[in-house]
Amino acid sequence: IWSFVMDGDMTRRAAGHKLFVKNMLAHESPLYGTLINMPGLNLFIGEGLVTLDFNYKHILKCKMFFF
Repeated sequence: IWSFVMDGDMTRRAAGHKLFVKNMLAHESPLYGTLINMPGLNLFIGEGLVTLDFNYKHILKCKMFFF
């Protein structure tokens, strides 16, 4: 599995969802048994087993800026 990380930009986030949040990881995948036990892990993938993630430092920085 590959993870594609991006910042919180709305346009990039929408594009990332279209590309990397298409299907749930198949139950038959050798990784499924391990990954299903990790709470909060995104199991949605795109083609080539690529999953979407966001830069948490950027998200925290933006949330702190608006509070």
